[in-house]
Amino acid sequence: MFDMFLLFALPSLWYFALAVNDFVVLGIISVLIAIHIVIAFYRYCRHEEFAWETWQEFVAIVMGIGIGVSALSHGDKLYKAVMIITAFVIVYGHVRKLLKPELPYYYGQAKGQANVYTDSSV
Repeated sequence: MFDMFLLFALPSLWYFALAVNDFVVLGIISVLIAIHIVIAFYRYCRHEEFAWETWQEFVAIVMGIGIGVSALSHGDKLYKAVMIITAFVIVYGHVRKLLKPELPYYYGQAKGQANVYTDSSV
């Protein structure tokens, strides 16, 4: 269900950032779209979950903070509100995963992980 939300939310956020000329957020969301395409490939084509390294979780948190900080520099109140909420959701999910690795990112209880792909070559 969350993947379906991202399918619509990420391109909408990208367009919103483009409309207000926030190129920092535009770049971050472009990276997020690329990352979530890879996640979707592993999840739905290979039937494997992607397990991120700890440093990658910290990069995601920094990206979330970057979205919030960049949004604060724009005058449009709706844009600020949407991007600050987006930043909060990103930071919340990745901090939760760092503190409780057995739980999903945003909501729910722990599930068994039969097939987990770990990219430790990076």
